[in-house]
Amino acid sequence: MSSPESRLIDAAGVVRPAGFEFKQGPNTASLLQAESLLAAEKQTLEMMANGASLSEVLNDLCASIDAHAPPVTSMVCLMDGEWLSPCAGSHVPATFKAAITPWRIGPDRASCGAAAFTKQRVIVPNISKDPR
Repeated sequence: MSSPESRLIDAAGVVRPAGFEFKQGPNTASLLQAESLLAAEKQTLEMMANGASLSEVLNDLCASIDAHAPPVTSMVCLMDGEWLSPCAGSHVPATFKAAITPWRIGPDRASCGAAAFTKQRVIVPNISKDPR
């Protein structure tokens, strides 16, 4: 086990052994993405620990997802009975949010409504072409 003196913390908050040298290689992109995701996770946990609102935390999570998975645009909806209402997703157009507020859940109610209804993950490559 290394002593605290032989470890350093980089800009993303990742602990590295002293003398660690970052080199470009075939896994560079995946390493950078993993470090960035860990930094986003840390930020989310800090927001929660510091009393950020649910809306602030979820908007930050959506922004992190959007940044890490282009061209994905993420959104979180809250369910109230049989209805969904968008609560986070700053990159989703306001006109789209308005059009689906509130949105009844059901197996044929687009991906969000189907996911809420079936309690299963629903992934669609292009929401505008989804037959639901």
